[in-house]
Amino acid sequence: MSAVRALGEQIVPLAWDSAFFGFPVAQLTAERLDESALAAATVACRARGIRCAYLLLDGDDAHGSALAQADGFALRDVRLTFERELGDASAADAGHAAPTPRPAIGPATAGQHAALETLAREAFTHTRFLADPHFPQERSRELYAAMLRRGLDGGPERVTLADGDARGFVVCRLDTRDGVGTIELIAVAASARGGGLGAALVTAALARFRAAGLHRAQVATQAANVASQRLYQRTGFRTCAAHLWLHRWF
Repeated sequence: MSAVRALGEQIVPLAWDSAFFGFPVAQLTAERLDESALAAATVACRARGIRCAYLLLDGDDAHGSALAQADGFALRDVRLTFERELGDASAADAGHAAPTPRPAIGPATAGQHAALETLAREAFTHTRFLADPHFPQERSRELYAAMLRRGLDGGPERVTLADGDARGFVVCRLDTRDGVGTIELIAVAASARGGGLGAALVTAALARFRAAGLHRAQVATQAANVASQRLYQRTGFRTCAAHLWLHRWF
């Protein structure tokens, strides 16, 4: 993604975000923000014509958050990250299985793409982009359809799984170098919630990670999205980190 080094001037433009939104976007990250790093990053953003800068801070960095907000950043989200070991399916998922009968999950087919894109536009209501009035609302919803298309394009790093009726999907990223599987995006249609489809999608993603020889799984969600947090906890994940997302516009 990007970095701001302590006392440095570096920012990293985000090519994908910039192309999608149509203006220059960059991300600044600092595990602990100080005045010098923040001032240098702000100067660099202006010099490079950055329109929007993202800042990701540790959740307990109250000092850095206060500095950033005094400098024009606005808090837009609290991100919670969950992890779990994969291990053997029969042992690792004991007590976390989806209710029976479990919906059949498999790779998304070409015939499902349109329905899944519509679901992606409708399902994500707890997002930092929709919380930020400077981002066009329609474009912010389209962002998740674009992320789904990236997952549907596949390649060696990603696979998208869905149920047969295209009522839900999960985009999985496979990092074989570090042995980590990431659930990048998951959605269930409102009409299908409460029936075990979300748990079935997570379980299918975990099985796909194991098949790829990965040993750990992770996923992130918003602090406001309590339903997703409960889903991950039911399927064996535990909270491992909390971060603050802030945006500044120039």
